[in-house]
Amino acid sequence: MQEENSFGELVEKKAHLGATPVNPTMFQYLEGYRGKTPVINLTETLSLLLKTLAFLKVLQSQKHQILLVNSEPKYSTLVQFLANKLQQPYVNEAWIGGLLTNWDQMKTSVGAFQKFNSFFESSLQQQQTPFPKYLKTKKKLKGVKNMQQRPAALFLFQTLNNENIVREAKILNIPVIALVETSTQVKNIEYPIPLNNQSMKSVYLFCQLWWSSVQKK
Repeated sequence: MQEENSFGELVEKKAHLGATPVNPTMFQYLEGYRGKTPVINLTETLSLLLKTLAFLKVLQSQKHQILLVNSEPKYSTLVQFLANKLQQPYVNEAWIGGLLTNWDQMKTSVGAFQKFNSFFESSLQQQQTPFPKYLKTKKKLKGVKNMQQRPAALFLFQTLNNENIVREAKILNIPVIALVETSTQVKNIEYPIPLNNQSMKSVYLFCQLWWSSVQKK
């Protein structure tokens, strides 16, 4: 990744524009304000980004699993696409409580649902009557159906209202990587990337950079 080009792309995608009110833990990543808008120090972001991509690349090269977690519906298709490209598990929109801390039981539940799904999916899809509970469960579990063990790292696309997820990771000493905006706290995030994660273009750029870094030998 060429740093100069990436810096320019971050500016172009408005990755530097923060949100208010600024969480005190995020002041260290600010360059200042433009009017009332906090401005993220992209030099710091780029440095943390390079560090994070190097860590992710090592995990991938060692065949470790990285669980991608997204709670923003507008990013669901993008996150699913990236996870499938990276061959990594993911959770979209709704977190499964206890997925990490109660993994042994969750693994059994996921396996049982997969067996049920393999037998009845085609017939259920042909039925005229919808099955809301089945569809809801499928949506929750389809991203982790191939997750054989607890992940080596957790990647959060958002930290807002995801404190319980971070707490589960902390209990198990699973490192957390996250795109953090200025209005959320950065506590307990080992690999924070200060970024305007409300911008689709910013998040898409990060996904591109992650995929590109994995492709480079």
